[in-house]
Amino acid sequence: MLDLLCRVDNLPQAGEGVVVSSSHAVLGGCAFNSAEILRQLGIPCELLAPMGQGMFAHLAQEQLAARGVDIWLPPTLSPEGTPADCGACICLVTPDGQRTMITLPGIERHFQQAWFEEAPTHDVALAFCSGYEIDGAGGFAILDYLNRIRQQSPDAVIIYAAGPRIASVSDEKLRRILELDAIWHINDQEALEFSGCQTIEAAGCALVQQTQNIVIVTAGAQGAYIFEPDPCSNQSSTCVHIPTTPVEVVDTVGAGDAHLGALIAGYSCGMTWPDAVSFANQISALVCQNAGATIPDSQLVNFYQMLHERQH
Repeated sequence: MLDLLCRVDNLPQAGEGVVVSSSHAVLGGCAFNSAEILRQLGIPCELLAPMGQGMFAHLAQEQLAARGVDIWLPPTLSPEGTPADCGACICLVTPDGQRTMITLPGIERHFQQAWFEEAPTHDVALAFCSGYEIDGAGGFAILDYLNRIRQQSPDAVIIYAAGPRIASVSDEKLRRILELDAIWHINDQEALEFSGCQTIEAAGCALVQQTQNIVIVTAGAQGAYIFEPDPCSNQSSTCVHIPTTPVEVVDTVGAGDAHLGALIAGYSCGMTWPDAVSFANQISALVCQNAGATIPDSQLVNFYQMLHERQH
């Protein structure tokens, strides 16, 4: 997708017009943002994301080529048989760095079964998916593919990054997600909205009861929380708070996606979940100090070295 970053003094009220002080377009999309961090940290992965046809797709192809990233699929027709563009996300960024998103859906909402025929299912170590795509019309195609991974790579870690559409996913899709035995990676707002609880601690515990697996909740300047089922009781869970170092925020666009990518990188290199979350907190904070969802490779050199020195 394309992220159209628009800086505004305040969010518009009904009937009000606001003037954007600055704007620019950058490559984005939840799965891409996470995969880009993995690429920068030297962790092999495949980005299973379709490329459409149109203005946004043209800009996306240019930026992918500049990064040396191969696209997974050629331009794809929409279900109606006409070329579908890539989606875009208008991000309204206020002076405190917080973002409000308006999504223009595109081809990423229309995954199709046939797209996964050549996708790997054996010897998969880890797979993660974005809730935006699960919520779309092609969500069942993605869930069918993840189920094949679960069947053919039973030890694979599957991570569900629910995203802001967490409450919109249908009951049937939610049932399918829970059957995957997936780890959930969500932010504090999403956890509170989905659980109906008043505190992060209560929300995390409620989600663990539902998923029977690890739940990682990011909480901005508060850091992140890891909730795990208590091995001594089926009715309780443990909670570990991983703090972060406060930074001066430029914007928070892509911070959660970067956190997920860094978390996966740390875990893939042998870190425990608490260590991987601490590592991810640092990279997420770095993204918050930059405009947009991605950062230059040069800013991650030290983290790359830190990861790969652990493996020697």
